[in-house]
Amino acid sequence: MEIESVSFDAKTGELRNVPAFFAERLPDGLRWTIQEHVAVQPGMPIGLWHWDDGSTTAIVAPEGCRGFLIDVNDRVSLNLLDTLPSQTLIELGS
Repeated sequence: MEIESVSFDAKTGELRNVPAFFAERLPDGLRWTIQEHVAVQPGMPIGLWHWDDGSTTAIVAPEGCRGFLIDVNDRVSLNLLDTLPSQTLIELGS
């Protein structure tokens, strides 16, 4: 079973990184492809992880992830994505 790079906490409305996904390597960059006040739905592409080899991995809204984008963390510490506690990446509201 593949580990997802993000998880969603419906109680807090937070999309957070999953440290186990980044155990092997850390991304060089992160780019969000959604804008504020957009309605996020499960399965929706919302961003890209950029890797040192030039490849990208899509960030897809996980199951249960729904709401309107209200905040984006523009200061994600890429070098700490493999460490607990996880970081809040975006926040959704109803």
